[in-house]
Amino acid sequence: VLDRHWLLRWKRDKGIVFRKPNMRFKCSKPVLVERLRAMWLNLIRVRRLAERLFGNDLSKAIFGIDEKPIHFNEAGSKNVRTLEIAGALAVRLKENHAATRERASLMTCVTSCPEAASQPRRLPMEILFKAKSNRRTRGLEPPGDLNISIQCAEKGSYRQEHILRYLAVWLDPWTPARAAAHDYRILFMDVAKSHLAEEVLEFAWTRGFVTLLHYGCTTGICQVNDTDLHADFEKIHRM
Repeated sequence: VLDRHWLLRWKRDKGIVFRKPNMRFKCSKPVLVERLRAMWLNLIRVRRLAERLFGNDLSKAIFGIDEKPIHFNEAGSKNVRTLEIAGALAVRLKENHAATRERASLMTCVTSCPEAASQPRRLPMEILFKAKSNRRTRGLEPPGDLNISIQCAEKGSYRQEHILRYLAVWLDPWTPARAAAHDYRILFMDVAKSHLAEEVLEFAWTRGFVTLLHYGCTTGICQVNDTDLHADFEKIHRM
């Protein structure tokens, strides 16, 4: 019966309720499959070429970097749940609202190289603060037991010049010893605009890194930073 209550009855009969989305798709499945295929084929080709030329398929020489935006008050920004007595009418939270808007960007690094991953100071990490100058950050002293650097940017996110500075600090230089050992490496990045400039790709190559890309919408499936690192970091940061 198509009266004014038919939709209510249909939702009740089918068990349809309002819920917050927890799985989002930014492209169709065929497009996603083609992008994954292109990424995997590029990786296979580079590794096969290295294996044929140097006898090393670079399986232990793969690195990946990715940017993770974080807020100074991540819990308030994400509007996550908090502890409260069961049945309480109001769930109160005292917070600095401005801190939910102030953000920084964290650049993380992952690798398939056991030696790089197990070094005492760990893999390189960088924090990019939102600031017009380094006045807010010049007094910061990073922990001495971590490979960490600090930058600042007016928008609080990475642009081409910031990516180049990061790579200049953290990519190992190309030396005669590396050349003699054919110590080439693979560097994975996503398709953020700041990563695609020729200057970025050419600079990475001067350090012996072949740059490959995670194409749009594939990072949540195969970029290790997204699948196995950032969620745990965000959870610890909220605590």
